[in-house]
This record gives sequence, structure tokens and C-alpha cells, in this order.
Amino acid sequence: MSAETKAVVFNAVPLFAVAAAYLAVAVAVGPRLWRERAGLTANDLALGLMFPCIGIPAAILGAAVLDSRNAIGGLVRGEPDRAPAGARLPGSLG
Repeated sequence: MSAETKAVVFNAVPLFAVAAAYLAVAVAVGPRLWRERAGLTANDLALGLMFPCIGIPAAILGAAVLDSRNAIGGLVRGEPDRAPAGARLPGSLG
């Protein structure tokens, strides 16, 4: 497997998965926040904005890795640890 393929498989794909999960939650929560905007508290607004504020940069970074075909940080060593992307994904789904 080439370094370019590793960069896409081990960096871009997990970033797109995280972005999709967080943006799906943002789309699901958005209408409820819009309907209840009169009684919206600062905590509700912060929680509602957290999901797109994580999902959009993850999608942008995934697109940058996909375009450049370089790994984040420049190195991909063998089989990388998948815990960072895997740890974020369940938090956004639950």
C-alpha cells in the first residue's frame, strides 16, 4: 500500500466519518433549537453550535488530506491507532 493510499484510508476517511456524524447530529438538533428559540438558554445554544463547529473543520481537514494525499503530520507508520476517530464517533451518536 502506497503512502498516498495510507494517508487517504487512515486520515481522510475517519475525518469524513467524524464530520458526517457531527453534522448529522447538528441537522437533527437544529430544528428543535429553532422551534424553541424564544426560551433558548446559553447552554442550549452552545450545545447546538458545538456539533457544526466540530463537523465543519473535520470535513475541511478531510478534504485537504484527500486533495494533497499527504498524511496529517506528514507520516503514516504501518497500522495507525484508530482510537482518536473511534473515540469521537460514538460520542456524537449517543
